[in-house]
Amino acid sequence: MDGTDNQQGSEKSSEGQQGTSEQTQTFTEEQVLERERNARSDALAETGRLRVANEAVIKVAQKAQERIGRMIRDQDDAELEAHKDEPERISAIRERQQRRVAEDKLATAESELEVERVKTKEAQEVGVKHTKEQNAREVASRLNVDVQTLLKFTDGSKGAMEDLAKSLPKVGEKTPLIPDSGKTTGAGTLTVEHVKQMSPKEQFERASEIAKLPLGLD
Repeated sequence: MDGTDNQQGSEKSSEGQQGTSEQTQTFTEEQVLERERNARSDALAETGRLRVANEAVIKVAQKAQERIGRMIRDQDDAELEAHKDEPERISAIRERQQRRVAEDKLATAESELEVERVKTKEAQEVGVKHTKEQNAREVASRLNVDVQTLLKFTDGSKGAMEDLAKSLPKVGEKTPLIPDSGKTTGAGTLTVEHVKQMSPKEQFERASEIAKLPLGLD
């Protein structure tokens, strides 16, 4: 009786694990849309944090600029007052001051434009990062492969991740590690030592093979 019960229990456990695995790999359109909405929400939140940080720095710089502006105006007024009885000198002073004011306005406009460029670039980078992570999570979940491998060895596009995933082992599968002979294997069988000596380009080109080895390459 005990043996039969244990066997039945094992069969149920196996069936339960198989069912769980199948459920993990099945996603409804609503689930996919929900993950995409969450990713967009995360991206907007991160963009907002970056904008707040930038705006805080900008406000400090603006206040400093305002103080400098007041100091310069006071100096200009004092200079004009000191030469108020010298018409020709006053004319030259006013011309110089007006030219400097125009240059300052141009510099301020260029600075503000650069700030906007930085904000736009940061927002785009955040968006790209979240899109890449979202693609990796979706493909990894659907095809049951390692998400970090997809992130590390692709450009982040869903197509590239799907192509790589076709050659990757399923999560949970074990591939025996081939002992290192200490010799360079070139394009042959990979070993731990060989992978460590690879350049980033070589790692990218042989990503599907590397992913099959139980290595800690991070």
